[in-house]
Amino acid sequence: VENRGVVKDLMVNTGGNYAISHFDSPDARGIDVALVYNDSFYTLINEEPIFVSIKPLASKSKGLNSSDKAEIVKSNYNGNTRNILKTILKSNKDTFAFFTCHFPSRRGGQQESSYKREQAAAILKNAVQETKKEYPRIKILIMGDFNDEPVNKSIHTVLGAKKPEDLESDLYNLFYDLDEKEEGSYRYRGQMNMLDQFKISKNWWNSKIESRIFKPSWLIQTGKYAGYPLRTFGGKNYLAGYSDHFSIFTRIPLNN
Repeated sequence: VENRGVVKDLMVNTGGNYAISHFDSPDARGIDVALVYNDSFYTLINEEPIFVSIKPLASKSKGLNSSDKAEIVKSNYNGNTRNILKTILKSNKDTFAFFTCHFPSRRGGQQESSYKREQAAAILKNAVQETKKEYPRIKILIMGDFNDEPVNKSIHTVLGAKKPEDLESDLYNLFYDLDEKEEGSYRYRGQMNMLDQFKISKNWWNSKIESRIFKPSWLIQTGKYAGYPLRTFGGKNYLAGYSDHFSIFTRIPLNN
């Protein structure tokens, strides 16, 4: 989202008792993340932004003078990306930690930019571990646009979010199976990419969880770019659409 005001505008016609968790991020384009929750059911315990500063790879800056190193950082939007939003809520006897994310993009190439998302994933993993130390029985939901797929290093290896059948993992990626079926929330060069995901802690997993990609026909382009999400702009052309990503959702029973 661009700011808290945009989220407030979105809430005007939704009905219900919704509250917003949001902080301004240092992203150069002014992009933030936000969480909306029903405060009739959830009580806010804590909310905070987790700063994500990306450092250039040593191999990229080796042998360069300070001016050239500064250019590398500048090309990475000053090394700052969207904060990770940490929101802790309580409902009845359960306490939940929600981590809302928007990892660095694949600008410059997927492999070439992977180190940025790996650093963001390491920061996220540390935040998750610290939260579990403070709240040993907490249920965790990690969500957002990770600009990587479930099998990519930042998600699978650094964060350690695996498929639910992997009993060794403490985090389960709810979109692993859909990715294996070559479904996705984003289309690039004709291929679907599962960049948007939900991940939950093992203590919240059960077989009744339902995760889907929201892609009704009115959200899909036709013609030359058939199958792509109907975005607002295509280059300089106004398409009157919504997003270049499909939305995702998951339903998780509160009582396992």
